[in-house]
Amino acid sequence: MAKRKHNKSEAIRQLIASGTTKSAEIIAALAKKKIKVSPALIANVKARGTKGKQRRKKKASTNGHIDVKALLQAKGLIETTGSVDAAKKAVEMLGQLRAG
Repeated sequence: MAKRKHNKSEAIRQLIASGTTKSAEIIAALAKKKIKVSPALIANVKARGTKGKQRRKKKASTNGHIDVKALLQAKGLIETTGSVDAAKKAVEMLGQLRAG
């Protein structure tokens, strides 16, 4: 099997950057260059945009362990609110805001 000499996604990105945004127009333009693309590939490239790979943030550990950074942030919250109870209430209120 021969290696591809062109990158389909990059060709689609170049056409989008030049102002061609309709899938049918992109398919026709690339067909002239003998590059066969599907509407699904075009939709995926449009959806991803020029973001590239994005890093996911690390989620908090769910195994019951809390890292030092989180503890220091909690300490700062307690100092800001004045007590552990006030900090708990603030966190509960934040949870209600996020849920509602």
